[in-house]
Amino acid sequence: MVEHERSTTPSPVKALVEMPISTPIDGVELTLLRSSGAGISGDDWLVEPLGSGILRLAVIDGAFSLDAERRPPVGHDAAVFAAGVVRTALRSEESAEEALERANSALFDPAVSPSRLRPSAAVAVIDLERREEGLFGVAVSAADCFVYAAGIAEVGGWEELVGGDHLNPEARARWTALRAAHLASCPACATSHCSTLLELEAVELDDPSNRSCPAIGRDERLSLRSKEFRAVQALVLSTDGIEPADIPDAPRAAARRLAATPMADVTVLRVTTS
Repeated sequence: MVEHERSTTPSPVKALVEMPISTPIDGVELTLLRSSGAGISGDDWLVEPLGSGILRLAVIDGAFSLDAERRPPVGHDAAVFAAGVVRTALRSEESAEEALERANSALFDPAVSPSRLRPSAAVAVIDLERREEGLFGVAVSAADCFVYAAGIAEVGGWEELVGGDHLNPEARARWTALRAAHLASCPACATSHCSTLLELEAVELDDPSNRSCPAIGRDERLSLRSKEFRAVQALVLSTDGIEPADIPDAPRAAARRLAATPMADVTVLRVTTS
């Protein structure tokens, strides 16, 4: 188990931090990329050796609450709270799907309405095993976190294993148009988590018919994406904002995202074999 601390000391802007993470699997190298500074981050990550010889990796993206008066019982921001619940659940020996079901049950509260006020988090998880032929395992995601893989012979490049949109195509098109119109007229969006923009997105997410794969804690019934992978040479787990074309140079892609949205949270785990 790799322990880490979250900084709560604000700084004027966010910067991209890159650091190697040790793993118990010979020949597997792990690098963490994440934004740092400018207040508390709703992102989290996990590197957890399991007793079965599997290494569990995860990136978690907690959703910020739109209601400053509504706090989880322990008094944290809802994004931090939800990410912590998901991370704690994933440290168990059960499967990733079972752990996320348990986290969803812990976070979901039908008495809290609309659903935008429920603490929730997107997540991408891999349970990883190193064999002579490469990396094997299973990838699981909820909402808009992703897992990409490289070294698959029939693909010849990077492939998205799991991930996608938490909105269905019709809702995404509507939200994209609303967002573009708002960004063109709102200077606050470049320097902070704009409450108006978050509200516009939350309205779309509040309608269950608009959600294709909701975040952990959003709905009573959990919907997960999962896929087994075999003999891959590299993997990337990412919170939102990193596209497949960005993966060969993830640090530059993450830096571009921070330049465009200085208050954005970015967390990427890169796994390679040597």
